Amino acid sequence: MNMEEKRAKGNVSKPLKEFFYQCADGFMKQQGLKDSHKWSNLSLMLGFVIGYRFLCFFILWYRSYRSQC
Repeated sequence: MNMEEKRAKGNVSKPLKEFFYQCADGFMKQQGLKDSHKWSNLSLMLGFVIGYRFLCFFILWYRSYRSQC
């Protein structure tokens, strides 16, 4: 089974996963980011997503309320 067939099935070999993790860690270190920065950035991004969802919900709720009156 060649690499393309493995990728098509979703099976990625363990050394390949380790290679990608090492590249990602190396890139983060090169950019001056620590592991704690990764989690704080992730939580900030999730906060924006949730915030925009609530904002859109309230806008739609208000427009619906205004059209019913």
